[in-house]
Amino acid sequence: MGWVIEVGPLFIVGLYPIWSIYRLYQSGARGEEMARRLFSPTASWYNTERGGKEKVGEEEDEEVKKAESDSDDSDYKIAP
Repeated sequence: MGWVIEVGPLFIVGLYPIWSIYRLYQSGARGEEMARRLFSPTASWYNTERGGKEKVGEEEDEEVKKAESDSDDSDYKIAP
């Protein structure tokens, strides 16, 4: 019976993508649209992981650059 516990997660990992593709196919998504929806994070992920801030591309890069320029480097300077 222990093999069911060992192999069960492998079935879940193998069947979940197939189920997701089936659902997208049934909703009418094809080709690039299906790939985009499969590999893009959902809004619920952004709400839990990023506090609801959905930023992509250049906006995120500018925010990172601003945060890096605002950081205080005094901790890393060697005193004479």
